[in-house]
Amino acid sequence: MKLPFKPILLTWIIAGTADALAAIMVYAWILNKTTVLQIFQGIASGIAGKDAFNGGAETAVLGLLLHYFIALCWVMLYFLLYPRFKFLQKNIIASAIIYGLFVWLFMNIIVLPVTFGRPPVLTMNNIFTGSIMLMFAIGLPVSIIADHYFRK
Repeated sequence: MKLPFKPILLTWIIAGTADALAAIMVYAWILNKTTVLQIFQGIASGIAGKDAFNGGAETAVLGLLLHYFIALCWVMLYFLLYPRFKFLQKNIIASAIIYGLFVWLFMNIIVLPVTFGRPPVLTMNNIFTGSIMLMFAIGLPVSIIADHYFRK
């Protein structure tokens, strides 16, 4: 299946930006748990190790690029899955919730433990906050735009 370039590009920019902004607003500004720089250095540390936190803006930029790459992967996967799974085509909101939760689960149960060698600390608050953010930031844009693209 040939993937549609323009809808994926649009969805990637929207979802990647929404997810980055959600992380900044929630973790750096509202909860005051970290800084904007540390959010993206943390992502970069997945490939650069703990030295990413000493790298300043350069490793934060690397983390931002990795963040957008990961967002692109999730967007492309949804566009591949949408025509094959009828339940994704039935209800945009339900699809957004399911896909956002799937992304959260995959990242927290597989990607983060493999990348960092340990599972993330999972509290009810972390689970709720992270999964809701991904439902809105990734799930909603990808389900709306894919639905619009495939129905026209």
